[in-house]
This record gives sequence, C-alpha cells and structure tokens, in this order.
Amino acid sequence: MEKQETHSGWSYYSFKDLNFRETALHEGEGLSSIAGAFSQGPGKPHLNYLVVPPGSTIGMHLHRYDGEEFEEWWVIIDGEGEMMFHNGDTVALGPGDTVVIYRGMAHRAIVKGDRPLRCVVILPQTPARGIVYAPGLPEEFRTRSNIQITDVNYVGVPLKAVCHCGAEWTRSEDDPHVYSLPVWAREHRGH
Repeated sequence: MEKQETHSGWSYYSFKDLNFRETALHEGEGLSSIAGAFSQGPGKPHLNYLVVPPGSTIGMHLHRYDGEEFEEWWVIIDGEGEMMFHNGDTVALGPGDTVVIYRGMAHRAIVKGDRPLRCVVILPQTPARGIVYAPGLPEEFRTRSNIQITDVNYVGVPLKAVCHCGAEWTRSEDDPHVYSLPVWAREHRGH
C-alpha cells in the first residue's frame, strides 16, 4: 500500500490495508505475518505491523547489524503473549502494552491464548554509519550478559553469550529456538 497522505506532514497506515508476507521470524516456530508500513531510510525510524498466530513464536534474537545494536519497541494492539529476554526475565503482553527492548537485549515472543498477537514494531533508528547514541541506559536495563556472536544467516539469532562473571553460553544444534539462553542467563544472574 502507498502512504495515504491526506495532509502535509502526516501519513496513515492500517492492519487492513498493508501487504503482509508470511515468514518464520528469527527462526521462530510457525509462520507469522509481517508488513513494513514505512522506513525513512538509514539511521531513521522503521515501522512494521506484525501478526503472530496462536501456536507460533518469534525466535530469540537481537538487532545487531554491522557490529552495531539497535533498540526495538513493541506496541501490542490485540491478543496476549509473553516476551522472554536472554537474561531470563519475562513479561506478559496484552492490548495497550508497550515493551522497549534496549540495545544488546535478545528477546523472543510467544502467543498465549487462541487469538493472534497483533502489534506494531518500531525500530526508532535503523543501521547507518556514524550513529550517535544517547549516553548510557538506566542501570536497571544494563544486561548482565552480552551476546557475542550472532548467526549471519538468520538476522540476530544468538550463537554465543558471555556473562559478566566470565561464564560462556553457546547455542547447541539441538536448541534451534534458543530456549537455553534465558535459562543459562537466569542461573548466572547472581554471580
């Protein structure tokens, strides 16, 4: 769909008017539907509409491109789910909720219940050379483990992480959906 510019300075987008494509996002289970609403170009905001049906998941991933990491914001429109982070934290998702995922935080989402999880997903800044970040994150959002290596074939899927205590986690072949990373991180939380 083309942007519907009714007045200078704004555009309109809707779930009902976008061209969705089905894909297994970040090696998740099942197929989700995603549609790009707009992207203002390198270094600028990007917005997707996302529908994750019951029984499907978004695989564990973070947003790292060319060695730089980016935030992602989820606004839940309908449905219920759960987001799990690589540090072992989880948060319930429901209509009206917003989750801000800071740089360096891997995450996955699952649907709870029998309705699709419908959300708007925003990258406030997309990859570009010379990005200047605001100074520091609030202390409570600093990760205690860092993703060191991601799979180049699947954008941002973690392959190796290191805890601040020095312990290492490596994705095994029998863990394609990266379920073991949050468990490992939770075990190292107190170190």
